[in-house]
Amino acid sequence: MAKPTKSYWTDRAAQREMESQLIASKYLARMDESLRETQQDILRQIEVFYARYANDNKITLAEARKYLTAKELKEFKEVNLKRFKEMSLRGEAEYENLLNAISFRVRISRLEALNLQIEMQMAELYNGLNGLQAYTYTGLSEVYQTSYYQMMFGMAQAGIISGTVTAISDKTMQEILTYNWSGKEFSKRIWGHEEKTKRALRKELEKSFASGRSIQKTTKAIVEVTDVARSRAEALVRTESNFFHGLAAQNSYVDAGMEKYEVLATLDFRTSDKCRGQDGKIYNVSDYKPGITANPFHTRCRTTTIPYFDDEEYMENEKRESLDGPIDSLTFEEWFNKYVVNENEGSSPEILSKQISNRTTDKEQYSRYIKVLGKSVLPSFAEFQDMKYNNLERWRNIKGDYRKRNAYNKIALHEPKITADLKSIAKTTNVQMVGLEYRLKTMESYLRKVETDSKRSLDIKVISDTISNTNDVIRYTYQSDVNSLVKSFNDVIIELQKKGYSIYKIKNSWNNKSNPYKGINCIFISPDNQKFELQFHTPESFELKNGIMHKLYEEYRLDTTSSERKKQITHEMFQLSSNLTKPININEIK
Repeated sequence: MAKPTKSYWTDRAAQREMESQLIASKYLARMDESLRETQQDILRQIEVFYARYANDNKITLAEARKYLTAKELKEFKEVNLKRFKEMSLRGEAEYENLLNAISFRVRISRLEALNLQIEMQMAELYNGLNGLQAYTYTGLSEVYQTSYYQMMFGMAQAGIISGTVTAISDKTMQEILTYNWSGKEFSKRIWGHEEKTKRALRKELEKSFASGRSIQKTTKAIVEVTDVARSRAEALVRTESNFFHGLAAQNSYVDAGMEKYEVLATLDFRTSDKCRGQDGKIYNVSDYKPGITANPFHTRCRTTTIPYFDDEEYMENEKRESLDGPIDSLTFEEWFNKYVVNENEGSSPEILSKQISNRTTDKEQYSRYIKVLGKSVLPSFAEFQDMKYNNLERWRNIKGDYRKRNAYNKIALHEPKITADLKSIAKTTNVQMVGLEYRLKTMESYLRKVETDSKRSLDIKVISDTISNTNDVIRYTYQSDVNSLVKSFNDVIIELQKKGYSIYKIKNSWNNKSNPYKGINCIFISPDNQKFELQFHTPESFELKNGIMHKLYEEYRLDTTSSERKKQITHEMFQLSSNLTKPININEIK
């Protein structure tokens, strides 16, 4: 093809800069959502603080600096220590410092406790698995790789390069992201933003209590601080995006053997004087220095660069082709699949293309998976992607395990509310609850049951169906004697329905001659749509079920138990249950 004109490179540069800012906008939208959520969490903590300690809607600094009582300190540690420990396990020094700040303290002031809770929120916002730093790293990786490959595609179309292009490995990308172009690495710059925000929040709280601000005025001041944090985060991301967009262009010049590049400013009413002065300047590729000879020249810079050719080169208009023939008719995807090779990791071009194009969604998926499975299973994002696209058998196993464990975690979240309601009903009806320590099936027991019931299937639909039919992860038992069990059952049902619970299934085994187990088993659905099991027993039937009958059942369900032994166990269980006394009027429960 004829060598492209300057307008060709100018148009492509404008397009690439716009694409990089669109990518940045996508990540900024997610970051903004995280910032707003954190802002609301902090405001809720301040509201609780005022509700507990305020007098006439105000708190003095002296009141705020009073030490927590022994009871308050115990509650504070119970609520926060577990979370702080989970955060410190990630290996970040900041989390470790937060943990040490409360673990061994015997005296903590009210204000200090509030600040610690806010610092925990800020640490999660900036450094959590889905925090601002993680979002930004993923976004900047996408900006760099998109810009680099698009630039190399343009070079190939122009005949400046020929043959294959080496793909950017995950290791190379990690090295690129640590590029120190403005005196600090990105991680240190974002850490500086976090520290400024924390200092500003602490200052505003002290100012509020020192001047006797109302909660309304305190809330307004905190909103202003967090809004400033959001503006700083946006400026940082916009500037970093422009830098990595420019660095991708610079590295493409080096890889293509270019000697010079030209600065191209976006000329409109928002263009700074500095960028206007740089527009059209030509520099040696070897003299590349962001802020001096290349973008970004200032915060939120939109300037970029293009390859430089002298007038004679533009006028030559000679036909230049790659070694494999003309490629000007190929689309970007066709060129990528044919010419970009992953020499280090051995993935096919098609797989590599998927890894790059799906990097954003894969990164989010990886964050979800390590929250549930842990880093010991999935040490790095690179290994996660390699497994997902190159080891399908292991990927099916990991997906299944994640699905099971994640479902268990979600079910377990409902337990405290259901337990509180059932305890309240026990007091109202004067019906005893027993075995409350077993109300939540262990993860190991749950996984074993799902494995058995799904016949160890790796099919996600089969696993999902099995989980939806596993209704006893949360389970409870009410107990009454043989004379009052039926009445207790009816009283409890009425109270459950008053609280918004509904009956899904009732099974009365007392009259079932084919089943050695004796009891009333119900499945209820909570107001939050969570199924759980509720049993009703006499003291005698409960003791049998939890004692020798349970041991026999555990032996029966083992794969190693012979069929002959299973017959013996069945006979023993029937013998044991035949000695139980039937509750009065048990036939009324159908």
